[in-house]
Amino acid sequence: MSGGISFKNDSYWSAAGWAYRAVLESLCEVLSRNNSFGLLEELSEENGSARIIDYIETDEWPDERVSAFCKAIIDAFAHTDAAGPVGWNDPGAFEGFIQHYKKLVEIAEFECSKRS
Repeated sequence: MSGGISFKNDSYWSAAGWAYRAVLESLCEVLSRNNSFGLLEELSEENGSARIIDYIETDEWPDERVSAFCKAIIDAFAHTDAAGPVGWNDPGAFEGFIQHYKKLVEIAEFECSKRS
């Protein structure tokens, strides 16, 4: 199973389920320190679409909320990249994960630039 994040104008990022959930966990960690626009509650809700169907759709979100989400993606990536493969069962998979996560960061940077 895979997971995905959808933005307006057909911007979409998808990943293997384990990678999506790793990104989601890193986002929740960042948002636990700075929970803008109730994002932590939505992304950590056990019965929410982010967890049940591994899908986040931002199409209907106001621009300010999308911007906060994009900034959280960028911050979570930086934290994850700096931490390295700590706690990974297969540290060799970390580099591929980070490269794919970087693609999400590129989408987030583009989405933030449209809303600035």
